Amino acid sequence: MLKFRITLVALVAFSAFSVKPGVARAAASTQAATRSAPERITADTARVTPGGTTFTVPSGWTIETGMDLVVLTPPETDTRVAIEDSQAADAKAAVGAAWAAYNPESKRPLKLVTPRPAREGWDERQVFEYETSPNERAVVEAIALRAGSTWTVVILDGTDPTVEKRGAPISLIFSSLRPTGYKRESFAGRKAQPLDAARIAQMKAFVETSLKELGIPGASMTLIDGGKVVYAGGFGVKELGKPDPVDENTLFMAASNTKGMTTLLLAELVDQRKLRWMNRPSRPIRASSWAMRTRPGEF
Repeated sequence: MLKFRITLVALVAFSAFSVKPGVARAAASTQAATRSAPERITADTARVTPGGTTFTVPSGWTIETGMDLVVLTPPETDTRVAIEDSQAADAKAAVGAAWAAYNPESKRPLKLVTPRPAREGWDERQVFEYETSPNERAVVEAIALRAGSTWTVVILDGTDPTVEKRGAPISLIFSSLRPTGYKRESFAGRKAQPLDAARIAQMKAFVETSLKELGIPGASMTLIDGGKVVYAGGFGVKELGKPDPVDENTLFMAASNTKGMTTLLLAELVDQRKLRWMNRPSRPIRASSWAMRTRPGEF
């Protein structure tokens, strides 16, 4: 079963929250009564929740908006994504408020809560996962996002087949969430700080700490600044239990390091105006390779 894990906030067992059933049902009833009529979106569209959180509605989905709640539904109506803003005391209370607004009758037991690092304007993120039965093939997950004193809770409540089929648009919703007033940091026009002795020492300390925390025997690192190598060295050993140290000449398996290198080389071609990021680089590369392999008149 596909476990769709995005940074979401799930719906903690309703009984775990200090929301009285009568109050919750009344709140949900009020939300339902004040929701807008379902609107079908024909192209990926940026929208804003009543609380000011920005997000993208995928093409082909419908959107309903209430007082503090937005509900998104794919063409298959057995799955929903709910977004709710609140001024809760913590993540647990925020999730309780979101469930009360969306579906107060849900009483799924909570399986796991996982904190995530802050990013993209969010000061705090916590992922909630819920227990589901194999027979029901349900996916119930969510994430609580905090910016300042405001919480935004996103609930994914659906069936496994639909979540698997609609994985890309669901990912679009979650990855597009931004708090009110968020502006993406830009490094355009900024001058990079030089890699002086203090910054090199900071980088080395970071690598050494990471090796210990992750249980990695050894690693090597080279730092280049202004076209010159300012540091090259190794950390740890080649194999646990053996004294042979890692240095700047130790060979490692390339693995996925080639992906970053490929991206860097493409960026240089973009700077040289030989490519654009919107181009498919396979076309000019394929044409050049074909030209080198063939003689005039050949195909």
